[in-house]
Amino acid sequence: MSLKVMIEFQKKPKMPSAWDIIQNKGKVEIEKDNRVLPVKTRLENMSREEPKRLISVKERLERLQDEQKVVFRPIDRSILPDAKPQQAMPILTPESNMQKKIEKVFSKLSTLKSKMKDPSNYLSHYYDLQKCKQELVELVEESKRDRVKLPESFQQKIDRELESLKSVKT
Repeated sequence: MSLKVMIEFQKKPKMPSAWDIIQNKGKVEIEKDNRVLPVKTRLENMSREEPKRLISVKERLERLQDEQKVVFRPIDRSILPDAKPQQAMPILTPESNMQKKIEKVFSKLSTLKSKMKDPSNYLSHYYDLQKCKQELVELVEESKRDRVKLPESFQQKIDRELESLKSVKT
């Protein structure tokens, strides 16, 4: 396709290019934009419009009181599913708080032990495991120092884990 044919297919732009202005010796034809009204016309239209009346707060309140209030019907409980009674939130005690902390450390330990089975990042997991063991020992010492009474089954679980840690150290 020749250059001449390509130019014919292109739509003429609304604004002439700089080259067109030079060729027409400064004469430019610009289409009138009907979307924007001139300022004078807009001002005349505004002055013709009726100015909005400002309403005082008192008048607005009186009008609101005069309006009818919407009254909603009570909900028919027979169509609703049976509501479950709300479960009481467990009371946080120092014992339960300490137990949660120790259980978090147990879960970290088990996760790290399973990750250590993969030899690709063994060393980084090993050091994380050592930190986690140290954290467990500190939490157990803190519970003994604060004389926190933990459930017997949980205390046995802690003792087993500490025994396994001691056996690994020696």
